[in-house]
Parts: sequence; structure tokens; C-alpha cells
Amino acid sequence: DNLNDKHIAEILPPTLEGLAKFSHLINMDAVMDLLAVLKDLLKRVHSLPLDAALNSVLTAFQTLQGPGRELQIDQKEYVAPLYSQLPRLCTVTDSL
Repeated sequence: DNLNDKHIAEILPPTLEGLAKFSHLINMDAVMDLLAVLKDLLKRVHSLPLDAALNSVLTAFQTLQGPGRELQIDQKEYVAPLYSQLPRLCTVTDSL
């Protein structure tokens, strides 16, 4: 599992975007597994491309608003990585 792999860097953002878009359709049995994978990704958020990092957070929030609402999970685990990406986002915006 090497997140620096070019193939993963290319496919991860659209995959996460699709998961976020259709998160309301995810089976409740799969929600815990998806949130575990997202939590693992967010532990390495600084090694992800910026779009993948932001899509990881978005997917987590969308999942927690939909089928994950029943789980009563603390969103702090997903907010902290989002705030940690703000400096990167400002740097990218300044370079445009």
C-alpha cells in the first residue's frame, strides 16, 4: 500500500468523489468498513494529493450524514485532518 504510487494518486480522487456522491446508498453493514478505510487514509493525509485528502474528508462527512448518522461517531476525527489541509489549500490557491 504505497500512496506515492502514481496509479493510486490518479484513481483515488475520483473514487472518493464517487463514494461521496453516492454515500447515501451505502449499505449500513459497509459503512463501518468505509469509515475505517477513510480514517486510515486521513492518518496519512499529508502524503495524499490535496484533492484526495479533501475528498477523503468529504466522503467521511457525507457518509456520516447519510447511513452513518445512526452510529453517533465523533466527527472530530475527520475535522482535524480538514483543518490540517488549510495551509496546503492556501498555498495552491496562491500559486494559481
